[in-house]
Amino acid sequence: METMGRENYSKPKIKIPYWEITTSASCSSGPGGQNVNKTATKVTLRFNVDDSKTLTETQKKTIKEELKNRINDEGEIVISEQSARSQHTNRKVVTKRFYDLINKALIPEKERRETKPTEGSKNRRINEKKQRSKIKKHRGKVEME
Repeated sequence: METMGRENYSKPKIKIPYWEITTSASCSSGPGGQNVNKTATKVTLRFNVDDSKTLTETQKKTIKEELKNRINDEGEIVISEQSARSQHTNRKVVTKRFYDLINKALIPEKERRETKPTEGSKNRRINEKKQRSKIKKHRGKVEME
């Protein structure tokens, strides 16, 4: 069965230049012993949607609408990654997540075409209702003769 939504469309590959994206490294939290305390492996990516020169006004509006829960008060998309032990790996992962997020937001939602139920599905539904009704009808006290 086909899935509804954005997965069916071919993805427009928007590439945002590196100078529009800000990344910073910091110490990650959680387990890891001494390595966590001495290395800055957590990578945080920031992208300001309004200041982008690559995106059109329509694309900016779409991204703001689709990713409104991911955009902070300054109009930035902020994504962090700290799963790997190396900063390089975390930087690659967070960049890939960012591009996937942007490209998925720009794919238009597929419009739903209304369909009517088939004759067979109507009959099955009615039969199931009758069967259920019969089961409920036979519940209750049993009268002895």
